[in-house]
Amino acid sequence: RTGLSAKPLAGLKLAAEGSGQQLASLEGSLRGFPKRMADAAKGTGEARDAFHALDIGLTNADGSLRSADDVLAEFTKKIARVKDPTTKAALSTAAFGKSGTNLMVALGGEGLDKFVDKAESFGLDIGPEASKSANDWQRAQADLNLVMERTIGLVNDMVPLSKGVSNFTTGFVFLTEKIKN
Repeated sequence: RTGLSAKPLAGLKLAAEGSGQQLASLEGSLRGFPKRMADAAKGTGEARDAFHALDIGLTNADGSLRSADDVLAEFTKKIARVKDPTTKAALSTAAFGKSGTNLMVALGGEGLDKFVDKAESFGLDIGPEASKSANDWQRAQADLNLVMERTIGLVNDMVPLSKGVSNFTTGFVFLTEKIKN
């Protein structure tokens, strides 16, 4: 969906999670990146000015579009050198859309290559098999959550636990106030 290969995505996943985000928070900006590149290469779109300001070429010698992996790596390397935070945010938003600033937060002023190298050394895999495995795990967790919700509901119908918890809470607050006094 993003036009990026598994290596940069693994680096982006590591960068995102290291900044308290999820890779999904970057997905919107990454999904539109190839189209923004193509538009800019044609001389249209708001990303054109961002790529021009950072002196990033978007086409190969034969006129074909460069790979999104290469352009993203170059963009992150060059944007990391921009000192003014307002300019950095404006360029990132122009190149990646609304969530472009999320990408800059994730990278924390570093180029993507640093995170790609770390992800490779950690053995982080987000290729098709890893993605299927993660989806299977999420589906199994969802199934378990549904079963647990139903089980808690059945147990609560048999034994009014909510009333007991409510009474315990009231008693605990009362006891806390007595101790304070």
